[in-house]
Amino acid sequence: MPSLLTEVQFEIEMVLDFSFIYGGIRYFGRDLPFIDAGSEEICRLHSLKITRRHRYYESEEETCYSFENAGETDSLLLESICDADGMVSVPDSAFHGEATGSVIRLFGAKGSDWSRLEFTPFSNELVQGESLYFSGSGGRPSQSVLPFFDINGGREGCILAIGWTGQWFAGFSGEQGGAHFKCGVENVSLRLRPKEKIRTCSVFVLPYKNGQNDGHNAFRRAVLSALGMRAGACAPLSLSLWGGTTSAYMTEAIKRARDAGFSAEYIWIDAGWHGESTNDCPDEFTDEWSKHTGDWRINKRIHPDGLQSVAREAKQNGSKLLLWFEPERAHSDTPVVHEHPEWFFRTEQDEFRNLLHLGDPQAYVYILETLCSLIKELGVACYRQDMNMDPLPLWEKYEGGERKGFLQIEHVQALYALWDTLKKEFPHLIIDNCASGGRRLDWETCKRSVPLWRSDFPCAFDAPSEGAQIHGIGLSWWLPVSGTGTKAEMTDLYDFRSAYAAALNVRFFTYEHTAAPHTEKLVRWIDEYKKIRSFFTEDYYPVFGFDGSDSAWGGWQYHSPKKGAGILGAFRRPECPDDGMTVALEGLEKEAVYRFVSFDALPPVQYSGRMLTEKGFPVCIPEKKSSRLFLYKKISG
Repeated sequence: MPSLLTEVQFEIEMVLDFSFIYGGIRYFGRDLPFIDAGSEEICRLHSLKITRRHRYYESEEETCYSFENAGETDSLLLESICDADGMVSVPDSAFHGEATGSVIRLFGAKGSDWSRLEFTPFSNELVQGESLYFSGSGGRPSQSVLPFFDINGGREGCILAIGWTGQWFAGFSGEQGGAHFKCGVENVSLRLRPKEKIRTCSVFVLPYKNGQNDGHNAFRRAVLSALGMRAGACAPLSLSLWGGTTSAYMTEAIKRARDAGFSAEYIWIDAGWHGESTNDCPDEFTDEWSKHTGDWRINKRIHPDGLQSVAREAKQNGSKLLLWFEPERAHSDTPVVHEHPEWFFRTEQDEFRNLLHLGDPQAYVYILETLCSLIKELGVACYRQDMNMDPLPLWEKYEGGERKGFLQIEHVQALYALWDTLKKEFPHLIIDNCASGGRRLDWETCKRSVPLWRSDFPCAFDAPSEGAQIHGIGLSWWLPVSGTGTKAEMTDLYDFRSAYAAALNVRFFTYEHTAAPHTEKLVRWIDEYKKIRSFFTEDYYPVFGFDGSDSAWGGWQYHSPKKGAGILGAFRRPECPDDGMTVALEGLEKEAVYRFVSFDALPPVQYSGRMLTEKGFPVCIPEKKSSRLFLYKKISG
């Protein structure tokens, strides 16, 4: 298979520490007198109380630090906090013989930016004397680059995941004998007032020894464990409805989908249901919905009974309810902004983007009570939180003097408290994390939520389906649960399969102006997806590589070691000149025999695990812009 791996093999060692500057002096964790206090460690530096919390998984470790001013006056200046300040070391032998220059590579992935190539991986050599620097963008952690990194030396390496839903930074530099890395909240320089307490990034580190894909699958399993899910668990299969359509249309669409053979697990009500607009809002490309963001009254003009009839129809259909919110943003003309301007960070240049001061106790209570009321009233089972603005410019605008970073930290702390409180209040609740698509993916959000709409790229009605393929191929290397939507208008099986992921949003009935007719295709396609969906949270192998061009093949392999079974999907893209290729599979037992069943009316075939891993599985697709899907299972060995 096309590979990103370096061929150099060696054993690596990792030393993890943290550091910060306090009162102009750089301190390292290894030099501080931490005292064991049960589930945490504590040390004091003048009036500054530092708490370190550890969480251990198997070979993985998560750390998180907090800083509290226990004195009666403002603290000294606290700055340059590096929640991880560590070293990956390699033996001297790695620098001799054929291995010259750099022997360590850094792997990462693009963020979400409304483009076809979102989440595609990149790699860089960590060359001695040279440095690499990455950061969030605009205060949304995965807008420019994912905050997940793989420091790799061939078979061995370590994965570093940053947990901060704001503006983080990560620096990497090549050094003699290895590589140095550090990460934290970017541009923090503040004095804590008496009794103030802040937390900063959490850092998750996972070492691996059996190759990159083994390491990434261990990380996927760690994410599942943090979410309370198991491998093979299924994420929501939803029927999407635009909130700006009427309740009458919504109930009719649910019935039409059921009559066509599709009873969704979740009825997904997106934006547009809120506010007191008198104008129509047929889809998200009409600004009307955004003008009423921040007004969380249900629009009685289009939903006369407050969405109750839709909730009832969903329940009668055997479906749960998913409802969209955007609690942190408000338009200038919404009632809450007029009544409580002190609750918002505002800019005169953009009336659409007023940022709720989530760290303000009164503003926090207001939004928490608002959300709880609607979740309880409508029986919401999946809370969808969107965030369609960059908060960083407003945080920086309102911060003054020696308080840089405080408003950001305060907001992020409150966001975690909000989600944790909702989960405690409604234990059944799934949180769908959307921020203009997948722009808020980090270790902390991935422990609490799932991105059911990982990119806004498919919003456009004419968006090429190859984008959904590419996003899934790239993001699945890191995360076990994500989702996207089918194209809004009924197309073909190639397009439908391109959206396959752990979660799937069926959009054929979303808007009145694109609603699909009753069709046998939908029944067949949904049936196919249901037969394989449990594999998307199993082990993942990007066996076709990460080429995002239209002249390449795309595809994936998901494998369940417990079942001895898996799925293989292959896509011949529109400009791909080759009608066949042989792809080496992974995760199989070499002495076993595997039987492959086609979903495309091809005869079953069987091969040994040795042949499949060493020589590969032959795939032939005679026509461009076509696909093949196989289910395989171990039958002997």
